[in-house]
Amino acid sequence: MYVNTVYSLSYTRDAIFTGTFINCYGVAVGTADSVYVTDASSNKVFRYSLEGEYLTEWATRNFDDVISPRNIAVDASGTVYVIGIPSPANAPQVYVYEPDGTFVTNWGNYSGGDSLDRPVGIAVSFDNTLYIGDGSQHIHHFTTDGSLIERWSYSGLHGIRGIGVDSSGFVYVSDEWNHRMLKFTFNGTFVTNWGSFGSGPGQFDRPSGVGIDSKDRIFVSECGSNDRIQAFDTNGTYLTQFNYLDLGYGDAHPDEISIDSQQRVYIVDANPACNGLIYRYREYKPYGELILVNGATGEGSHETPYDFGETLYGNVDSATLRLSIVLENAMGLTITRSGGSTNFWASGLSSIIGGGTNDNFAVFYQANGVISTSETATFTIESTNNMAPITFFVKASTLLNSPTDIFAGDGKYTNIVKITWNASTGAEKYIVYRNTVDNSGSASDISGEITSTSFEDTTANPCEIYYYWVKAGCNNGWSDFSESDSGYKRLSIPMNVSASDASYTNKIEITWNTSTGATKYKIYRNTVDNSDSASDISGEVTGTSFEDTTTVPGIKYYYWTKAGCDATGWSDFSDSDSGYAKLALPINISATDGTFTNKIVITWSTVFGATGYEIYRDISNNPSNAILLTTSESNKYSDTSIDPTTKYYYWVKGTSSACNSELSTSDSGYVILTSSDDGAHGKWKYKSKNGKAKLKVKGMGMTVPLANYLEDGCLIGLKDASNNETVDGPHALEPLKKKKTGEVKKWQYIEKKVAIIKYIPKSDKLIYKVWQDLPTEIIFFVQPPMETAQNAYEIAPVFEIYLRPGETVRNGWRKLMSTTVEDN
Repeated sequence: MYVNTVYSLSYTRDAIFTGTFINCYGVAVGTADSVYVTDASSNKVFRYSLEGEYLTEWATRNFDDVISPRNIAVDASGTVYVIGIPSPANAPQVYVYEPDGTFVTNWGNYSGGDSLDRPVGIAVSFDNTLYIGDGSQHIHHFTTDGSLIERWSYSGLHGIRGIGVDSSGFVYVSDEWNHRMLKFTFNGTFVTNWGSFGSGPGQFDRPSGVGIDSKDRIFVSECGSNDRIQAFDTNGTYLTQFNYLDLGYGDAHPDEISIDSQQRVYIVDANPACNGLIYRYREYKPYGELILVNGATGEGSHETPYDFGETLYGNVDSATLRLSIVLENAMGLTITRSGGSTNFWASGLSSIIGGGTNDNFAVFYQANGVISTSETATFTIESTNNMAPITFFVKASTLLNSPTDIFAGDGKYTNIVKITWNASTGAEKYIVYRNTVDNSGSASDISGEITSTSFEDTTANPCEIYYYWVKAGCNNGWSDFSESDSGYKRLSIPMNVSASDASYTNKIEITWNTSTGATKYKIYRNTVDNSDSASDISGEVTGTSFEDTTTVPGIKYYYWTKAGCDATGWSDFSDSDSGYAKLALPINISATDGTFTNKIVITWSTVFGATGYEIYRDISNNPSNAILLTTSESNKYSDTSIDPTTKYYYWVKGTSSACNSELSTSDSGYVILTSSDDGAHGKWKYKSKNGKAKLKVKGMGMTVPLANYLEDGCLIGLKDASNNETVDGPHALEPLKKKKTGEVKKWQYIEKKVAIIKYIPKSDKLIYKVWQDLPTEIIFFVQPPMETAQNAYEIAPVFEIYLRPGETVRNGWRKLMSTTVEDN
């Protein structure tokens, strides 16, 4: 038999805590029968017993960081979480402590974008995760170590203050300046809202704190002018309200709320004028306790107290039910009944015991048979001393009520489907049923008999939607099936995501492990390690690898994958991995060969993706010895840091922010030696003697010393300027013996009556005499030795001076002037 009572839910203040705190914002009841209070004035947390006895306190700081504490929460293990305004501004905003105040860690630095920004409300969920609201009007869902699970907002949010989470995981948020409450699922899906500006039931003037008791009643404080706390059910239906009592301290407004295991409500006041008082309220039962006794059944009697408003289950067939109510100051009690069939309910009440002040009032009635359907009888108790009448009803049925509000999580967990439901009054046990179709007739028992109001289905397969039902039971049998609700596991994220690093020049290959149950995957890409702004680059693919051919070589990309199936959708993002395509080798390396007198110009083809180039150089064609010469943003570089007598080898690498290419193939280059800019190399004389032309060249003050060239084995000769054919030499000069240590006096080549060539390093003088017919214009040249020229200089001279006849001078000499080879 079910027994329900109807009465007005009400609360009364039963305690006031005072302490050394001044400006407290947050309050939280811990698991160790402690009440924690934050004080923004002293930057401290105070800990009290449930009866207001001071226990301890600690400062909210860590090294150089200080946090002005606002709200506070305690998880199932007793760990304390404090949020507030940090100093400096970029310091962590969430501080974590052991129950005694020992610092554990901090996290939640503000860095712009999606990061936590001035947290204002915090709540611990039944699964020991944290929900935190912030000043940018977002709700963040974190693990206890600060890892972000979800982040969301809602259109028009203007002033998040308090957050609460009920036993089914629904999240309730106070929207202060819109004067309303919002309800979301655990992952931020909007469910409903209620409230508007005003002072009537269900209206708000700046809702602030949110507290939820074990019966999932939602308590909301108002920090505006209403000075009250209102209570609602999970759908936002108004239940009751109680005034926040002003004790004469000025403008006192309730702020944060916390509720202990005895359903007592703790409220703090942030107004400094109130000295940070903590008020405790308890549920007020003006008519005492309702007690059910199952008697006259031969099984003995037992008494269990129940609050008004609860449903009680008892025997129906030939049972005597006693309702025992303790009434304060009740006199001359009478009771009447209306409704209910006469074949079930006794025609009259058996007795009324007592009736005096503070006596028990007992009602007996006899069930006269078994009914097949539910019915209700209404009872009214009155007194002769004008006590307000008490009205309650008794409902008889052969079955327990089915559990209500069945909720099976839609992809909240990857390893279970968690089913929750509301308790059925009188139920002692439950059974959970499951089916792959919405048909309870063929559903299977997956739980056995359990006593809790939640069950974790660990045998559900990924990518399959299940339907769940619950039955309530007691010694008299089982209720009907509840309404069904569907649920499923969320697919596990793909593991071991790997993107290739410089394995290819034209693509990046991404691979990952199979996610159990998945039939398809998507690959996402970004240039920063942030999945929120990543783009789908693959569409749906069925394998566990993907080649990204749209990359630019040398750029680092970040990749994520999601697993999916048609039935349950997509998993969360996998962990990221970065990858890049390597830069191709620079090609067409070209170093100038004697094109310029003062530089070697190196060019190469541009490399796709390269943002710059590194040029390497050595005097031998050995890349292992090459050293970095310089960097260039273009595909051309002029090397002016050269020795004119040296041939150089060059290599090039492409560079980018992610990687460098390998060394290119080499190319060699060198400069051409020239005369001085004014053409003066001393006296160049050209004269005919005995029918033979005789050239005599005396070099003085030469701008390019020849000693280094002669040391390298270079040859000296003359050639016809008109056809470039050699007319004398080239000859190899040999050094004479040193006259002094470290000093070579001369180099010479002498072939009598043919040619005499002498070079004096000390004065850089060259004497060149030749006896033979010579052309009108001749070229004096210095050339590398033949075995070197074939590879390095292609038999081109490294030094040339054009000698043309000048004006006739005395003694028949004609002055010859050299020309300058221009640098082009």
